[in-house]
Amino acid sequence: MSPRYGTGIVSTEFQRIDTTRLKSSVNNALHVANVPRSSPVAIFTVARRTAFVLRSRQSHPSSSPRALPLITATRTNMEHINFQSATTSVNAAATSGIVCACANASANVPPKFNVCAHAPATNVSITLNGASRMVYSITRSVNARAVKRVGARPVPTSTSSALSPASDARARAIAHRLDLDLVVVPNDVTPVVTIHARPTRAVAFATPLSTTPSHRRRAHPRPRRIVLVALVALVDSDSDTNDDDDEDDDDEDDGTNSSGFGSSVTTSTSSTPVKWTTRTRTRTTRTTTRAARGGGGRGGRGRRGRGRRGRRGRRFDPSKGIKMSCTHVGERVLEWRGECALEGARGARITYRYAVVDEHGSVIAWDGETREVSPEATRAARGGVECVDAWTTRAHAEHVFESKGFASVVAPSPTLSQHSDGKTAGKNGQGWEFHEHIVPERAEWHFLASRAGTASAPTRVIKARFEIRAPRVTGDRRVRIRGSCPALGAGDATKSLGLGRRAESDAWWIEFDVDANDAPFEYSYFISSGSGGGDDDEVVHEAHGVRECSCTVNNELVDAAGETYVFKRDGVFEYADAWRGAGMALPVFATRTEQSVGCGDFMDLQHMVDFAAATGMSVVQVLPVNDTCVHGTWWDSYPYSSLSVHALHVMYLRPQLLAGLTQELKDEIDVARVALNLKEIDYEATVKTKLDIARRAYENDASVLERDGFIAYFKENEHWLKPYAVFCVLRDLFGTAEHWRWGVFSEFSDDVLEKVSGETSALRASVRFYYYLQYHLHAQLFAVSEYAKGSGIVLKGDLPVGVDKCSVDTWMHPRLFRMNTSTGAPPDAFDRNGQNWGFPTYNWEHMAEDDYAWWRSRMHHLEQYFSAIRIDHILGFFRIWELPASARTGRMGRFRPSLPITRDELLSRGIWDIDRLTEPFLQWHEMEREFDERTQEIAFRFMIEHDPPRGLWRFRPEFRTEAAIFKATTPRAGIPQEFVDDQLQIRASLMKLFQNRILLIDSENIDAFYPRFGLEETSSYEALDPWMRDNLHDLSNDYYFGRQTNTWRKQARKVLPALLNASNMLVCGEDLGFTPTCVPSVMAELGILGLRIQRMPPVGESAEFGRPHTYSYLTVCSPSCHDTMTTRAWWEEDADRRRRYDEMFGVGGDATCTPEVMREILKQHVSSPSVLAIFPIQDLLALDSEYAKRPALEETINDPTNPKHYWRFRLHVRCEDLLANKAFVKEIQNIIADRAHY
Repeated sequence: MSPRYGTGIVSTEFQRIDTTRLKSSVNNALHVANVPRSSPVAIFTVARRTAFVLRSRQSHPSSSPRALPLITATRTNMEHINFQSATTSVNAAATSGIVCACANASANVPPKFNVCAHAPATNVSITLNGASRMVYSITRSVNARAVKRVGARPVPTSTSSALSPASDARARAIAHRLDLDLVVVPNDVTPVVTIHARPTRAVAFATPLSTTPSHRRRAHPRPRRIVLVALVALVDSDSDTNDDDDEDDDDEDDGTNSSGFGSSVTTSTSSTPVKWTTRTRTRTTRTTTRAARGGGGRGGRGRRGRGRRGRRGRRFDPSKGIKMSCTHVGERVLEWRGECALEGARGARITYRYAVVDEHGSVIAWDGETREVSPEATRAARGGVECVDAWTTRAHAEHVFESKGFASVVAPSPTLSQHSDGKTAGKNGQGWEFHEHIVPERAEWHFLASRAGTASAPTRVIKARFEIRAPRVTGDRRVRIRGSCPALGAGDATKSLGLGRRAESDAWWIEFDVDANDAPFEYSYFISSGSGGGDDDEVVHEAHGVRECSCTVNNELVDAAGETYVFKRDGVFEYADAWRGAGMALPVFATRTEQSVGCGDFMDLQHMVDFAAATGMSVVQVLPVNDTCVHGTWWDSYPYSSLSVHALHVMYLRPQLLAGLTQELKDEIDVARVALNLKEIDYEATVKTKLDIARRAYENDASVLERDGFIAYFKENEHWLKPYAVFCVLRDLFGTAEHWRWGVFSEFSDDVLEKVSGETSALRASVRFYYYLQYHLHAQLFAVSEYAKGSGIVLKGDLPVGVDKCSVDTWMHPRLFRMNTSTGAPPDAFDRNGQNWGFPTYNWEHMAEDDYAWWRSRMHHLEQYFSAIRIDHILGFFRIWELPASARTGRMGRFRPSLPITRDELLSRGIWDIDRLTEPFLQWHEMEREFDERTQEIAFRFMIEHDPPRGLWRFRPEFRTEAAIFKATTPRAGIPQEFVDDQLQIRASLMKLFQNRILLIDSENIDAFYPRFGLEETSSYEALDPWMRDNLHDLSNDYYFGRQTNTWRKQARKVLPALLNASNMLVCGEDLGFTPTCVPSVMAELGILGLRIQRMPPVGESAEFGRPHTYSYLTVCSPSCHDTMTTRAWWEEDADRRRRYDEMFGVGGDATCTPEVMREILKQHVSSPSVLAIFPIQDLLALDSEYAKRPALEETINDPTNPKHYWRFRLHVRCEDLLANKAFVKEIQNIIADRAHY
């Protein structure tokens, strides 16, 4: 069958661009083209990156067109201005493989660019004469969205809605030259010429010319195709073919008794081949995005997903798949169809899934689900088997309920049992026994009985199996189906059928027989509150839209002899309104209650859970709670620098609940509670007090370690608890957590554990103290977690991306870390100088050897406390900003993994003086500018003249690292402040000179280089010749925005699924900062929620502030976060910014952030489509004028520009008082009332 194609399945990526540079390029182009300055000029900035070359014949009508400079057009806020006058003809040349079509109109209709389309590599001249009274718009589909008008303007005269013969012929001639299919779409005002690209000439994907090495650059776009990939597993004819009995055999492999497309099957129960037809329908606005950018991911749902493997652990082979053809079904749906005859597959189980591949057969995206055809269907289907599937993604509204840990809290069953305290409970205290087994109903009004003995008796039976996923349906609610065929009640709603469901599954299904004469027929799903389907059952939800069932496009199966099996899988039950929740974010240490000692503790969270429940919220989000006691000072207040990724921090202990407390200790606790009740946290005093009380309580009574509760806890956590306790003892013994300085104990081993913690060890009691401490911390946090679940509140945790170099984990697993490096972030909105966190980067190659077991262990451990998790700096799972261990700032880094600039690339561009680019560019006038009259003193101390003819200097060998410069310029203790300031100024100037370079050398390969971030800002760059600057600028742009995309996409697809499959938590990713273009699409395909902070617009947004009403559903929106100033401080800091914000949103221009202003800002986020709106507690307090009297800057949690920031923020109002303030509670209730809850 000849395939039919719809709009192109293509990929485009956003490209950041300097608007000033773009305007400069345009001016140069106009000058070369000899276009007068007075002529109007237009730049059509398409929504996606497009590279094009313009040629003009204005001044040279008899000669070949002159090439203008390459212009890369990107989404900007620039206004449309005309590129040429009405009398100018502009040709579109395909020298680069890209054609830019330009329409000229009459003088009273301004001409403008329209769009680019891929064309053959020949020059094509397109001229639409100005005499025409209409404007043609050659359009394309961006990411296979519905056909889109680009640049068509109404003509201020009456015109026919049909093209004139001459115009029609001209348009078709253009299309023919471009090798495009032409469709003419009538419009009430202006006819629009619409171009549908054939896949051999896929539309509009261009790589900037001469910026990527030829061996990496793709000269033409990849056509996208969907293929059907299957595994055929033979089942013995005498074996049990019940699907329910084969649910847990995923990991088995039956060797040769299986096949895929393209392989022969040597054994069969019948020699007759099975005729198999599949269809999958996709929306053009979604499918193409996944087709172009999707892939991998969880192959099923939750922890039981099969990924890219089918049943019994066999891997799908796309090279053996069936290439499917495509047709349009309406304006927004594509239907892909494939057909084959499976030789020797009679009685076999077919496991299959869909994949999007390029022209080489490489997988771009996998469908999100693995499907099956049962053995009984392939055995009995004489007329064939047809599968009609909806393309599945995780970017749908019900995805959040596929995370069972989250769903069991926010969407509890209506029939839960009740505790005596009124709190709900179920399996493991997590809400309910999730998804019990339900048997589907069978119709009593079966059509065979109703038609028996009549002339309309059926001549052919269709065996139908319908499936739909409904994760939210629990308790006594049930999915039901009704339809126009007799088997589904012939349109009688009282004769609907209830679907069945397997235990622990969210897929509902039903099987019934259909007379072939009744096809096609319509049907719909709904949810009822009872199982009987009678008049007493309430219809709770109607699925969106009416569906139709027909057997193939051309009814081939219906006309065939014998039974036909039809598997109709309809994706996910779509509700009329998506669930949306609200919540608040606060660090545990920031809470304040009557029982707090120095800082907030785990038990204080119970009050915040009550506050969230009273105000109608669904989520309480906290910062990491891991142990960070590395230095023994307030530096350890940084919650993202983990000493252990499993252990909890002692600062969150409620000492009043310890076993072994004497009256003396209780009195000391009361004294400490009053003494430490400060405005801000005294970290060192708080930790010291709690450790001292806990140690003395342990010495008084350690019998808790002999009880069943601790024994069970120790057995489950021994793999990390014993090494952690031993590490802490050795840290205390040696006085440092730098384990490489511990002599014979510096290398982790079981012998070391035994020597320190064994029965005969003198340190055994000290080791067991840390068991005692962690057990109490676990018991308290677990109790709060259960309390939150029982109250219907999701406790959302935080997963730090890094660990401290001096940590238990680097001691136990040194192969997993690159200890000679540091982790950070490049310059971004948080810090213009970048960030250096000091964590070692990960050795992903070694982590992959055990399928990322270390990460999976972390996720599994956190799941016992949290129902949702925030992954800090999720960009690090795509690529991490890696710095040398000697670095002290975040500028001199490179991305890992990444494709470097090679020496051959530089030489091919005529760049041979590479030392000049890799060394700091130091000249005497540069140093004079920094040091003034002290230049000679500082220069001869830190530098040495290297190249006198060129006047170049170098740093002395002892000062050739940032660490050495920092050490040499560290002020001595006790000197006057003016001398301290002077030393710090010298340090800043030296660092500026040290970083004044263009390329960084790879420490492991001297022929690989990385562009220094922001190299265009350096004087070293400005001193180069223009041609060299242009080449280096192109290479830098390609490194950061071009060549890495596929590398980073593949990296994330390898690592993130391992984390997602390890737990049932809802996963959110902090994707702020310098975000690669591939991040949003990969997060969407994996179902990871993104983060939206209004003052930090997402990728592709050109506005200064984000627009909450435009956020996508699978996001978490917030006006601020712990890494930014509070909204109140941000509002009051900058009057000009405040004015611009008011002009955009109209919230008022008061100099202070009044409760009225804050209310309007919060309402923007409440109205957002985002699934969660999370509000920092400081922003909520700003709603009350009394609470807002505290200076706004005092409420800042973190300053990302300061690597040694003291995390000591604490609420100035007690949690009990917040809950008792009825007016405040009511205010928040009213604001978030618009959030739709289940």
